[in-house]
Amino acid sequence: MDATTISRISEIATDRTSGAAELALRAAELLSAVRAEDLRQVATAVMSAQPAMASVYNAARAALEGRLEEFALRLRRSREVIARRAAERVSDKVVLTHSFSSTVVRALQEGRPKRVLCTGSLPGGEGSRTAAVLHGEVVPDAAVYSALSGVDVVVVGADAVTPDGVVNKIGTALVALAARERGLPAWVLCGLDKYVPSEWKPDLGDLFEVTPRVWFAGVIDDS
Repeated sequence: MDATTISRISEIATDRTSGAAELALRAAELLSAVRAEDLRQVATAVMSAQPAMASVYNAARAALEGRLEEFALRLRRSREVIARRAAERVSDKVVLTHSFSSTVVRALQEGRPKRVLCTGSLPGGEGSRTAAVLHGEVVPDAAVYSALSGVDVVVVGADAVTPDGVVNKIGTALVALAARERGLPAWVLCGLDKYVPSEWKPDLGDLFEVTPRVWFAGVIDDS
């Protein structure tokens, strides 16, 4: 592996602000330029770079299986497909979201909600980035239950979706549970690139957690 490749993998591994879809595209671009004799080594390193993000893992798998071009093409189209499907659920609504997801951002841009509330999403504070892009308002993580009193719908992204759970930024479970207690629908927006089988066991570290899928109204994907 050359120094440039090592550096690009390191950038993916240390990125704590980009969404999973963004990182998966960067991983796909990196893998597409790798020499055939180095592919397995680089793909293995990419799989380990963001161990809680299924799309990065699946990009490496697609490269090893000769499906990388197809994978990247679908990933680039995914946001637009999901945005169209989710638009009616957020249009003219007060929406709360958590962390940063390029898929959620695109859906809210398409759906034009009345108002957007973004949890601070500590540690990392990705909610500020979401709020800046969408001209939304940041609410403290600890105030999410109170903030939901004026909300119509919750939407979050995902780093991985298993048959039973949704892996996403820490704090997602609190948002989903609070929405459930309030009787509000909470939707997960993500592409099929985030789907993994139940035996997939990510290293969640301190920044990610698994929320039961039954706590959500459902998953809006690009299938």
